[in-house]
Amino acid sequence: MNLNVFNSGLIKEKFDAKYFSLSVSKDIKEVGKISWYKIKKTIGDYFNLARVLKTEKPSLIYFAVSPVGFALFKDFIFYSITKIYRIPVVFHHHGKGVNAKGKSSSLYRFVYKRMFSNSYHICLSKELISDLSDYFKKEPYVVPNGIADQAGKIDGAKNKAKNCRIVYLSNFTINKGILDVINACKLLKEENLGFQVSLVGKAFDISEKELMIRISELGLDQFVKIIGPKYNDEKSNLLRESDFFVFPTKYERESFPLVILEAFQFGLPVISTNEGGISSMIENNVQGYLIDKNDIVTLANRMSHLIKNPDLIETMGKEARKKYESSYTLEKFENCLVQTIDSILLNISSDKNIA
Repeated sequence: MNLNVFNSGLIKEKFDAKYFSLSVSKDIKEVGKISWYKIKKTIGDYFNLARVLKTEKPSLIYFAVSPVGFALFKDFIFYSITKIYRIPVVFHHHGKGVNAKGKSSSLYRFVYKRMFSNSYHICLSKELISDLSDYFKKEPYVVPNGIADQAGKIDGAKNKAKNCRIVYLSNFTINKGILDVINACKLLKEENLGFQVSLVGKAFDISEKELMIRISELGLDQFVKIIGPKYNDEKSNLLRESDFFVFPTKYERESFPLVILEAFQFGLPVISTNEGGISSMIENNVQGYLIDKNDIVTLANRMSHLIKNPDLIETMGKEARKKYESSYTLEKFENCLVQTIDSILLNISSDKNIA
């Protein structure tokens, strides 16, 4: 999403924007880990930021902040540098965890209060505002994510296959629910249903070998296939040929998963959990189903119901595509973000006039 902001023609047209990258991870496996390379680069970035702020004197700093961990404390120093130059900051929150960490740690509470109390905030959905409720004075704005359309026109007519084609797309991590999907498939097999589940993603905290062992233990070799990571056209083609999408995440920092928007693009109903802002994305029984995390029986029941009702898959799929077009296109995101920044700048100007 940061790249979408960076590349936005509308934002470049509307504002004189300068971009300063704070990323220090070369790979997703490095996220959350400390290294000498990261420390050295971060210290260099601190000095570079101070130089840029002194030279450019921006009216507003747009900051995609990390909610917890080493990255938060790194961001806190960046924020502290901005305050030396008395520049207003708007934080765009792409994750959650502030509420829980603030309650468990006095250090986190101190950092959150210093950073968030007198700043502006953008959340991805209204459900995520409560994560910040102890720390903001100015009511947060809501700007949902949006992604570029890779699907094109969806006519609702897929190539009919003998077995229902189901897809899971995410990193292979236990807290994203991949084992729940496999365990639910055992219950589907016991119903003698025709289905094929594709597990698409990159091994993270559980290996493909471990997944294969679990699949074989449950006798699911002909029902569940490990596809591995897919990108660009390969991923698009796989989504285009699927019937529905399962994502029973229980990740404690889940906020607004883009994989659901990708599924909506291709007209796929989605079965997911009521985590973070997902309930604002999926209307239960409309674009798919919301279930409780760790509820394998209900997950299997919802999957079974869709497998047995292909007409419902088509109806929900059309609603999913309609929801994407009405709320989650990249153009919608850019326009909403521009309007929000305009509103914040107007508030800043008003506050200065009052002062």
